[in-house]
Amino acid sequence: MKLVRTVNGTFNEVDRNLRILEGEGIVTQRYAGRKRFIRLNFKNERTLVLLKLLKIRENSVDLKQFRRNLKRLLENNKEMTNAQNIDIN
Repeated sequence: MKLVRTVNGTFNEVDRNLRILEGEGIVTQRYAGRKRFIRLNFKNERTLVLLKLLKIRENSVDLKQFRRNLKRLLENNKEMTNAQNIDIN
């Protein structure tokens, strides 16, 4: 699997995490013969939140800055924070 080589992991690790992401509705999978095609589900709010977090992490110099940026994001999305009970500490 190309994804396994890309993330430098094992098949079992990648497969397990893909199943978790699929269970949360973040990715969708379809099969064509022996090939598996994986896509992000942009209709899922959690996917959009994860993409924002990845962008914040990419732009953060260190973990403290990442936490500050994450707190700012969560303050802007209080209803999501209350609904999901996200703990960042």
